[in-house]
Amino acid sequence: MLLGFSWLHAQANCTPQAPGIFVTGDPQGPYGAYLWGQQVEVNLLPFYPFSGDFYRIEYSLGYGAPWTTAESNLTEFDFPVTITLPPLAPPTYETSLIIRVVAVCNNGNEDEGFLFFTPNYAFIYVSDREGNRPDRAIPITLRPSGPGTWTFIHRDSTDGPTTTDVYNVRTAYFSPGARWGSDSPDLFFSLTLPECLDSLVVTTCSRNTNFNTRIHLINASTNDTITNDDQGSSCTSAGGSVDPNLLSRLVVFGLPNRFQVTQTDPDDIGIYSNNSAKVVRDTALLVQGHTLYIVVEGSGPSDEGEFELIITGYKIRRPINITGAPSGPVCINSAPITLDATTPGARAYQWLDADDNPIPGAINATYTITPNAEGRITVKAMAILNPNDNPSCITPYDFVTSQSVTIIVEDTAGPRSPMPTMIPSVIEPFSSPQEAM
Repeated sequence: MLLGFSWLHAQANCTPQAPGIFVTGDPQGPYGAYLWGQQVEVNLLPFYPFSGDFYRIEYSLGYGAPWTTAESNLTEFDFPVTITLPPLAPPTYETSLIIRVVAVCNNGNEDEGFLFFTPNYAFIYVSDREGNRPDRAIPITLRPSGPGTWTFIHRDSTDGPTTTDVYNVRTAYFSPGARWGSDSPDLFFSLTLPECLDSLVVTTCSRNTNFNTRIHLINASTNDTITNDDQGSSCTSAGGSVDPNLLSRLVVFGLPNRFQVTQTDPDDIGIYSNNSAKVVRDTALLVQGHTLYIVVEGSGPSDEGEFELIITGYKIRRPINITGAPSGPVCINSAPITLDATTPGARAYQWLDADDNPIPGAINATYTITPNAEGRITVKAMAILNPNDNPSCITPYDFVTSQSVTIIVEDTAGPRSPMPTMIPSVIEPFSSPQEAM
């Protein structure tokens, strides 16, 4: 009875006093912000007086109107307490969030602390993560990885805090090719091309990808879109924790695409893995300085998980070979000789003479020589590769020159060595000038 009386007496004389608090955690958002949906730890300030029968943790997004309960029925021995921040709820993407601990006595007498900006309240900044929106795309950089090759590799996840489908390729861009966005979480990446590239390969084909992906490439500078869903058997060798036929790969050739999109049917992007899984090959300008967005999402609304994004750019300058040259000397006035310097990716040609001067009018892949004079003819070919057929892509590095070819022209109709002179065995001198006449 004495114990019961003491407990009732304590309850009757309980004076609630809210404690001072501080919040700890690992801010995972941009600029030191916490992410929506992230977990944080609420701690009591030491040596700060507080009292109550139990305590309640609340947070507010509106400076006190309203308050939402995160945890209740806590004692001082339960602290520190881990709570989960509210999920992202657009259109609010970033704001200040207030956390407080309320002291409760006698099942009704509450103390919510003092005014704001005192130890009874903790203020933190919350935001959505990088990549969740196109205007907060994850910046990526292609790094040189070999002669004429650039690479970027990045691991991420579409099922982490604040990754949503609030922005997708259908709502973020009005490109005519943005019709294949799915209702699964998206992650946006932003790439500024370091060079005028011949081609670009974008893939999630990796052992570190564990869900059915869909990828999009959007050239924001030209409003051009390419999409791929199930890329087919070329990914089989990479393995992965899912059927490799459900992973994605697209190949972009650096050429103008005046239609902006050539994929008009689900079969065009390989949605149905049983009959149309394939690598999508399409054209789009890949000009130095252009901004590209790469979007990774799931094939369907429930597809999300971890992925490895691999992007490889190519600008390969192969040697130019000239064919058609004779294996030895040719006769003067023989048939014309046609030299051929056809080079994949070349947009124009220029033939040069022995002194590296341009030969007037010799601007085709082939050059015809008429051997109408004895001597040596030396020429070489220069290919102007100009990726993307774009004037801004012509640089000195895009002019590639072949080895010299020399053709020897001989006059075989004339003697090759002196003919023997017929000399009489006996020569009698003339006796007079008249005899000589």
